[in-house]
Amino acid sequence: MLKNIKEEIQETAIAIDDLDVLRAFAILLVVLRHCFSPYMGSWPVSAFYDHNIFADITGKYISTISMPLFVFISGFLFSYLRNNLKKYPNFTVLLKKKTARLLRPYFILAPLYIVLFIDFNSTFGFLKQIWEGAGHLWFLLMIFTIFMLFHPLESYFKIKPLKSFVVVLFFSCIPVSRF
Repeated sequence: MLKNIKEEIQETAIAIDDLDVLRAFAILLVVLRHCFSPYMGSWPVSAFYDHNIFADITGKYISTISMPLFVFISGFLFSYLRNNLKKYPNFTVLLKKKTARLLRPYFILAPLYIVLFIDFNSTFGFLKQIWEGAGHLWFLLMIFTIFMLFHPLESYFKIKPLKSFVVVLFFSCIPVSRF
């Protein structure tokens, strides 16, 4: 039995080491996607660049891989930490740790980003930018929200994995728009 536990720990360590390769690949994809952005018409600086259909299609394709890959890596690590290392034993601990790691940097950096790089002409405009995820910092809000929604649902997902997969697949196909 002890031998099986050691083998399982060793296999998990190898899997986590492999995440470094995946993370490097995801970072490369995000950088590449941002290289295409000015030519896609998706940034304010796009007014200075000619639209390029190749860049537009390639950038959109890369986006379908890069950010979901980061979410997958985050979810895998969360699952490993929660289930194997017994981190985040309850919702309160998760909330405190993720607030410190994700929301604190967001609420420090987002106002700076908005003041320096985004035009807003009212307090409402400023708060709207904060709510929508200022610039590239949207990822911090998104991943925080996923952690907070997933934690209470995790036990249900373990009991009914197929049903859960279908529900998650359904909701992932619904387009989400900014309001």
